[in-house]
Amino acid sequence: MWILLVVIHILVCIALMLVILAQTSKGGLDSNITGVASNVFGGQGASAVIKRATKILFAFFVITCISLAYVANGNKSKTSDIQKKLQKEMATKPAPAPVKTK
Repeated sequence: MWILLVVIHILVCIALMLVILAQTSKGGLDSNITGVASNVFGGQGASAVIKRATKILFAFFVITCISLAYVANGNKSKTSDIQKKLQKEMATKPAPAPVKTK
């Protein structure tokens, strides 16, 4: 479950970066694809579609962040059990002999 969420989160992050860079600005990716976008979406249609895609991807980003935090919190109890076990093992082992220096 954790790996699946991480992969989805990474894909959403990459898509969000690309969509943000594609927004109309001075020298963004939209200036490179304006001809294609205006043919497909119309004059101002590309900007509206890109803004909507940004909002949707942002919502997915927030959902995946919260999901990852929830799953990580569930794994925390397993991690703390392992840490307690290791601490108990370390407490039973004798301390190493001190190194003598000349």
